[in-house]
Amino acid sequence: MRRNDWRDLPDEVRVAVRGHTGTVMDSKAAESGAHSDITAALWTETGPVFIKGVRIDSQSPDYWSLRREVRINPHVRHLAPRLLWHVEAGGWLVAGFEYVEGRHPDYSPDSPDLSCLARVVSSLLATPTPEGMSLRVESRWYGVDADLSPLGGDKLLHTDLNPGNLLIADSRVYVIDWGHVTRGADWVELGLLIPWLLQAGHTPAMADDWVSQFPVWYAADDSAVDLFSDVNARKWAAFIMDTPWPWAVRMAHATQQWADYWTARRSGAAGGMP
Repeated sequence: MRRNDWRDLPDEVRVAVRGHTGTVMDSKAAESGAHSDITAALWTETGPVFIKGVRIDSQSPDYWSLRREVRINPHVRHLAPRLLWHVEAGGWLVAGFEYVEGRHPDYSPDSPDLSCLARVVSSLLATPTPEGMSLRVESRWYGVDADLSPLGGDKLLHTDLNPGNLLIADSRVYVIDWGHVTRGADWVELGLLIPWLLQAGHTPAMADDWVSQFPVWYAADDSAVDLFSDVNARKWAAFIMDTPWPWAVRMAHATQQWADYWTARRSGAAGGMP
């Protein structure tokens, strides 16, 4: 069960956190945070802080997700809110991040926020991959296809640049939720972004045109994009068979919409159609 109330945390955990923050005067549970046992804003004597916490469990994907987020933060501070501290106490891992109050961008066609997204993508593509990052992007499609090597690479990938993971505050854009950071082919980041553009109102052709502003997409091998489009659609189709949550159904529809478009485009190119 998720416990989004600061006061519900074990005493040992709260004491460890207060060692960094001082007295906690108030708290507010975050509206999102499905991969953490607690996500909340704290107002403390040293200032506001955003916390994420999970129970320490080596078998839990959420535990490893927060561990990855803690490890990657020093390498992506030009994009992400700063990690201020983290503690392990009372069977919990809790991380405290710079508190950012902003709005989520609008990905709809012609939105001025798309220029903010483009800046984020360009900055991410230029960010070096730190040593020791072993998680590979291909792992998310294991079991869908036998040979996923065309998706592999050594570029740093956030893998989930949905609007909820970007915050626009004044003139800066922050990228949050780095728990699924991995490495792979650079263009895969754009492939994973396309379904979010479609859900915001872009047609597949419009999304294709938007991601084509980045040379890495334009240079991607068509057969590799074939593979990506197919396995991503099949993965989501299989997922909603057991868990037909509305957000997952929308993602399954978008990934299939893209796969159908890409197949038709490729077939048209092969047949000499304009």
